[in-house]
Amino acid sequence: MHRLFEKRRSVREYKARAVDQSLINDLIETIKSKPGLVEGIDIEFVFLKEGEKIHGMLDGQVGYYGKLIEAPHYFAVLSENKKGSLMNAGYMVERFNLMATDMGLGTCTIEVPEDTAEIKETLGIGSEMDLMVLLALGYAKKERKVSNIYDTMLKGSLSPLTELGYPEIDPEYSKEPVSSRLAVDEIVFIGEWGAKVDMEELQRRGVDEVFYYMRLAPSWGNRQPWRFILDGTRIALLMQSGCQGISGKIEKIEAGIAMLYLELAMAEKGMSGSWSIDGGNNDYKLPEDYYVVGYFES
Repeated sequence: MHRLFEKRRSVREYKARAVDQSLINDLIETIKSKPGLVEGIDIEFVFLKEGEKIHGMLDGQVGYYGKLIEAPHYFAVLSENKKGSLMNAGYMVERFNLMATDMGLGTCTIEVPEDTAEIKETLGIGSEMDLMVLLALGYAKKERKVSNIYDTMLKGSLSPLTELGYPEIDPEYSKEPVSSRLAVDEIVFIGEWGAKVDMEELQRRGVDEVFYYMRLAPSWGNRQPWRFILDGTRIALLMQSGCQGISGKIEKIEAGIAMLYLELAMAEKGMSGSWSIDGGNNDYKLPEDYYVVGYFES
């Protein structure tokens, strides 16, 4: 998984070359076998083979200001509308993206409007399930050098979800300056909001690299909308709500992406665990614009 963290990036330009159908079939079958974040939510990845045709139909309707990235193929990601479905979709979409990366393919996650009935009709999708996002898929037109830490200057990002390059978990991370990001002790608290945790405590728990990695996780405008509270054996994930220009849909999808990466980073350190999606009552003394998304326990 460490290798995938290094390779993962969003691709905006693709070769005209079609992807072999056997790879497409492998992707579809493999994602079907992967567990979701929330049990009991059906999710479907619908392959849209004729990329040029799809682009002609949807350009102007999806993506940042209606600008759809051109790709040889797309996937429509559909999900049942249930509690936790948006977070589950973000979690599963990023699983798919990592799998595609491992196969040497490029992907880009494309935002769709809140009301997607017209888009589904255009695509000939008769499913009652909600359209969560579109995924562009193909071979990258050119290789993009992956930074040793992460490209923190994403001005002009195409959408909250189109610049999804992720960093490696680098054991030499403490030597790398990232001035534009909040420090670990600004995003991780212990027991309650504002109670900063020192690095020695994080090292004792074996999670210092995990949270350095999480501070680099992508979000629209690099706003770092998540915070973490160490609560006994649990890690609470907090999300900021009501950010200008960020829809509730994107907010929840971003939460799911963050949950996948924390889970993978913890597993990388030998601390496998699972999420419970339950804000519940707490005594964390949170500001009004933050809420508990769920808890990770290893």
